[in-house]
Amino acid sequence: MIGLKSGTVVLSAPDPAWHAVFYEESARLLGAARDFLVAIEHVGSTAIPGLHAKPIVDIAAATPTFEGFFPAVARIEKLGYTFRGEFGVPRRHFFTLGDPVTVHFHVFEEHGKDWPEQLLFRDAMRASEQLRAEYEALKIELAARFANDRPAYTTAKAEFIQRVLREAASTAGR
Repeated sequence: MIGLKSGTVVLSAPDPAWHAVFYEESARLLGAARDFLVAIEHVGSTAIPGLHAKPIVDIAAATPTFEGFFPAVARIEKLGYTFRGEFGVPRRHFFTLGDPVTVHFHVFEEHGKDWPEQLLFRDAMRASEQLRAEYEALKIELAARFANDRPAYTTAKAEFIQRVLREAASTAGR
């Protein structure tokens, strides 16, 4: 299954289709805006093998400057994406695809803090079975509690995510 009604939280078992959607959509996004991007990655829970996740594929890209990406917005919209502005995260361009939503596309500044944190969290989760199990248990509990309140679900995960980022950064010598 792929796609989720806005505002809701439903977790799905890992699905190989998530990676196929990433490859297909990243190719389309690069085709439209390659000259504005320096990297594109599959992030979020659908990028972590074996992890239950909301069936929305998160794609993150790095751009040299926040302001310099604005001319690409119309190109991304022509692919069927809806531009949501920063959507609560300063200096992030955020897009959604579909109704129900199937893809979140985040564009971060290459040298900002958010881009490397996306990759650091994903890579830490991929590297540790214990962290994956802990995160999955938390997500299942929170999905049951906040099934119709996605902002509360996201906020409730923040402490765990920040802990993982701190530990991963200290291990990486940052």
